Amino acid sequence: MEGLIWESAIYTTSARFNPIESVRQKEPTFFEILDINLNTSYTRTIAPLISQPSQKTFITKVKLGKAKKQNRPLPHWFRLKTDTKIRWNAKRRNWRHTKLNI
Repeated sequence: MEGLIWESAIYTTSARFNPIESVRQKEPTFFEILDINLNTSYTRTIAPLISQPSQKTFITKVKLGKAKKQNRPLPHWFRLKTDTKIRWNAKRRNWRHTKLNI
């Protein structure tokens, strides 16, 4: 029995266990990670997009909804009409190329 206690005492007092080192090797906090990442490309490119408000005003929602409805191709039956010269939607917009400026 004494051998088991002595062996456990050896493991706790060995050179591998250093309480100061265990404190130093703790995981970084959220603010430390934030300070580390302040000068990365992420903060220059994506972070401004994330800071946009997620709660939009009603006017903004109406404008986005109207733009979404307008951004579609012509119906096929409209192309088949005899007297029409319109073949495609000239005001079609790509989300990456043309912005709405809302």
